[in-house]
Amino acid sequence: VEGRAANFVVFKPNRNGHLRFDSKMKLTKEQIERFESVDIEVLPYAPYWKVHPIRLSKEQIENPPKEFFEWIKMSYDYYFDLNQD
Repeated sequence: VEGRAANFVVFKPNRNGHLRFDSKMKLTKEQIERFESVDIEVLPYAPYWKVHPIRLSKEQIENPPKEFFEWIKMSYDYYFDLNQD
């Protein structure tokens, strides 16, 4: 966007087959509970990096739950709302 990367989600593969996703969006307690109810692992918010990571298993990567796509959409909306001029 305007000559800069728009990294609203960062993908971080793991050696054991998991895939971690970092988003600048801090999840609410209700969002965390919803994701955990479909077995999406929500990692603790990292205030230093200002990211709230989630992790998917190898099986979830092959067949992601619909909530994962909702999380990506929320991350996208949050990032561009945050970075509007």
